Amino acid sequence: MIYPFSTIRQQLATLYLRSGFERSLRHWSDRSHSENILTNIYDSQVWKTFKDTSYHDSPNFFQPEVADSHLGLMLNADWFQPYEGQFTVPV
Repeated sequence: MIYPFSTIRQQLATLYLRSGFERSLRHWSDRSHSENILTNIYDSQVWKTFKDTSYHDSPNFFQPEVADSHLGLMLNADWFQPYEGQFTVPV
């Protein structure tokens, strides 16, 4: 079996070449929302308080003025196993 692979660098380059991509990165800062209603990750405390560095007084990582360069990457695991057998993660 062959599984296609693309590096993060290749994926980011492809995304930035899309029309309007940088504008869409600022969507969270311009959207309307209701207080006390969580409708997206943008409403979470993690998003609002995540720091740029581990220093206590560092600025928040997610700020409207740097929304097109401060990207948060996440790993999505759906437990798909393209092979037979068990998979264990070393700890």
